[in-house]
Amino acid sequence: MSSTIHDLLNTVDAALVHFARGPTGYGPITTTLALLTGTLHSHFAYEESQRIAPLARAESIYLREVDPLRRADIVIDNAVFASSRLVPSRYPGARGVAR
Repeated sequence: MSSTIHDLLNTVDAALVHFARGPTGYGPITTTLALLTGTLHSHFAYEESQRIAPLARAESIYLREVDPLRRADIVIDNAVFASSRLVPSRYPGARGVAR
């Protein structure tokens, strides 16, 4: 990464100040914002790639240890968000929808 996000934000600020003092075109602002956008996309893609596996492991541990479905009063299937539905509990004694 040739520029840090901090440097790019400073460059955007300077370009906006320059433009406010004497508008002569959007070129420098557009160029700097495009570079900032690309840098942020790259940064967040990297961050996401580094966090997916640890978050998946944490979720797996949580589901194994806590077993939230057993504690649920109801279970809602949101697989198709526009037509959510209550689903029967798989656990005896749970208060979900009876079959």
